[in-house]
Amino acid sequence: MNVVIYARFSSSGQREESIEGQVKVCTEYSERNNYTIIDTYIDRAMTGKNDNRPSLKRLLADSKKNIFDAVIVYSIDRFGRNLMQSLVNESKLQQNGVALFSATEHFTNDPAGRFYRNMMMAQAQYYTDELSVKIHRGMDINAEKCLSTGGNIALGYKVDKDKRFQIDPETAPIVQFIFESYANGKTVTEITNQLNAQGISVACHAKRKKVTRKIQKNLLWVKKQPLDENQEAVAM
Repeated sequence: MNVVIYARFSSSGQREESIEGQVKVCTEYSERNNYTIIDTYIDRAMTGKNDNRPSLKRLLADSKKNIFDAVIVYSIDRFGRNLMQSLVNESKLQQNGVALFSATEHFTNDPAGRFYRNMMMAQAQYYTDELSVKIHRGMDINAEKCLSTGGNIALGYKVDKDKRFQIDPETAPIVQFIFESYANGKTVTEITNQLNAQGISVACHAKRKKVTRKIQKNLLWVKKQPLDENQEAVAM
């Protein structure tokens, strides 16, 4: 039986060694079952939450050519972490006469095996969804404590040595100016043009109008939330 290997790692902390390990395990699995590997498809730093992956697209297209009989993955979550898309893509393989095997999850290519495989696909999406909830929960808790979660620092603030937000006396007036101008009837375009004319950069983004509008809506600037016992957020 001619087979191909599909390997993927996401951008969240995984490295090239992950690909090498996946290919090694899939190769050993193929050798134990006397399969002939004719190609390897690899997506590096690609999320499994969607199928916008160059090598996966090429694999699905090649599956129509009748050049291989099965796709080997290290585990089913390498094929995808979106249940609906994984089922659709697996169905495309099945329509082309191509089976999907996992080197580490021993499901058979019969109704019972496909049911188990679908359960593993659902579990892969559950893991991603649950992780996303936990990450956002942690970010919300940090925000309530006025702790920085990394990334760009909001205009009008600075981060101290304890990673807590503090009002930046140099840039806070810019935020206050934006809100006061808008409250006095100026449009976002007028505010942005005035900032540009004064040589004030409100962000590193090219589209300053969008940034100005974002500042007006972002809870970090709008919500009345104490930064500590004596400070309150900019532009109440």
